Amino acid sequence: MPDLLSDALPPVSLKDQLACAQRELALRQRVYPRWVEAGKLKQSIAEEEIRRMAAICQTSRICLLSAKAWRPVTARRRGCAGRPSELPWDQTTDPPLYGALRG
Repeated sequence: MPDLLSDALPPVSLKDQLACAQRELALRQRVYPRWVEAGKLKQSIAEEEIRRMAAICQTSRICLLSAKAWRPVTARRRGCAGRPSELPWDQTTDPPLYGALRG
């Protein structure tokens, strides 16, 4: 099985990913109706693409909440008291979830 992250981009925090997806959703909700009216986009495709981006936002939100809930548990498992200097990652970024994927 190939390494899923062999072509990985530099990490982007889950918070930034969610913000980007929310901006894209708002853009689609604002622009697609005009494109449909102008005949540049079919209504069914516009609705499906907006639905997909809303799902991406929802998934990103769930991942962000899960990561926040995961942090104290991981800190305790690694023997950290949870003080910033003892956490196994920088608190301003997301925990290294990609490490768990590599095994």
